[in-house]
Amino acid sequence: TVDAETPRALFLFYTSLLGVGSGALTPVVVAALQDAVEGRYLGVASSLPGFARAIAQTLGTSVFGSVLAVRVSHHLRADVADLALPDSICNPSSKAPTQSERSQGRFRVPSWKPIAPPSRRHS
Repeated sequence: TVDAETPRALFLFYTSLLGVGSGALTPVVVAALQDAVEGRYLGVASSLPGFARAIAQTLGTSVFGSVLAVRVSHHLRADVADLALPDSICNPSSKAPTQSERSQGRFRVPSWKPIAPPSRRHS
């Protein structure tokens, strides 16, 4: 079992062992699939392991990416809370100007102008 206390060298050994094992297993699986199907399905049988691997990688990346984003967000909030930042930075909506403050001109609301696309010349 790998946890936070596992030495880095042992973790690298486990990871390398897993990579070598799956690398040696892939051609065997492809050959077994090719032997198990009729000749007209040979292309499907050859591509199936790669397709399944691509789907698994996509799902694994999205699931673990979501878990990472949640954990980073949690730890970031906990660590940033110790910095004692001003409330206007941590919670910008708490300092939003009211309508009367805007009408008195105390807060300047920027006006954004759209950038015109460059003219295209056809020659």
